[in-house]
Amino acid sequence: MAHNKQDTYLRLHKIMQDSLVPKVEIGGNRFVMISDLHLGNGSYWDNFRDNLKSLQSALVHYLENGYKLMLLGDIEELWKFRLSQIVKRYDKSLYNVIREYGEDNVYRVIGNHDTDWASYRMSTRDDPTRAGTMSEAVRLIDEHGETRMLLLHGHQGSLESDRRIPISRWLVKNLFKKVEPLARLFKFYGHPSATLSQIAGNYEHVYYTWAREHGVIVTCGHSHNAIFASHSYGERMKDLLEEEIHRFQEDILANRANLQVVGELLGRLEKIFREWLNESQKRPLPDPLDPSRKPLPCYFNTGCGLYTDGLTSLEIADDQISLAKWDLDGRRYVYDSGCLSGYIESVKEASDFFEPAAVMSSSLKWAATL
Repeated sequence: MAHNKQDTYLRLHKIMQDSLVPKVEIGGNRFVMISDLHLGNGSYWDNFRDNLKSLQSALVHYLENGYKLMLLGDIEELWKFRLSQIVKRYDKSLYNVIREYGEDNVYRVIGNHDTDWASYRMSTRDDPTRAGTMSEAVRLIDEHGETRMLLLHGHQGSLESDRRIPISRWLVKNLFKKVEPLARLFKFYGHPSATLSQIAGNYEHVYYTWAREHGVIVTCGHSHNAIFASHSYGERMKDLLEEEIHRFQEDILANRANLQVVGELLGRLEKIFREWLNESQKRPLPDPLDPSRKPLPCYFNTGCGLYTDGLTSLEIADDQISLAKWDLDGRRYVYDSGCLSGYIESVKEASDFFEPAAVMSSSLKWAATL
């Protein structure tokens, strides 16, 4: 998933300058971010269909707990299906729950697979006069009106998913759809687990670098890689293991005379070690997004709704941001969590090392060449 850095920077610069991009205050609100559901018609070709219970459980939970719903693109799979087919399949289930949030509590961000929805009256809206409303991003702002988080799909700057959407769409509909069964059979294609360790690629590097330079936390989807605070799950497991070993040494010294406590400590350490070992065997542990130092918590990815064991979501509530997993039975687990204001402050401080004028002029220079 290659991204052109200049194109991406230019697109993000335009989004940040666009007065029509919605702004929502972080303080006093709860948010849940979900992306890449790729809803289909319920047939074999609908990669989402087995996760219906997971998403319904998640949507009901967030609705009952007062969250605003942020749908960050590729909610419908319009490269393979007609919107009427998708609505017919999910109108009385998913769309019906989304409508219960109320239009002022649902924000839709455009993705590369669901650009067509802007031309229709969406089933998530009750007011036909608002048909066709769409946004390329949402900005979460602080009490001073400063943008602290930029929510978008993340295809901006991609050759196959941005500039050449018509070609990519034709290939998916007419070619990939025919070879997909074989790809699944031989495990060349699919989303086995949200915890499958991912190796940071060009896509993550470009968005991470932009976020770091501009002092803004970027939250997106598109790659289907669930990443929390610039760490993939596998890398986070390595950090947790190191933290647990250090804590284990201290606890052993404090409780060395109590064999029961020592046994419990050993069990806890073994559980984390086995989970980390399982992740490391699936794929090599990912390289940090910033090899020169510990990555800043400026890049988050929602993952997707296509995992064979459920879906992932990002939550913001009471100054906590969390990466959550919803399994096939509709049960919620928290993979990772942290203090949002702390992340915002560390990203803001780090951006002071970059000259704002230089960052802005580079974006404008690229714009002038197009």
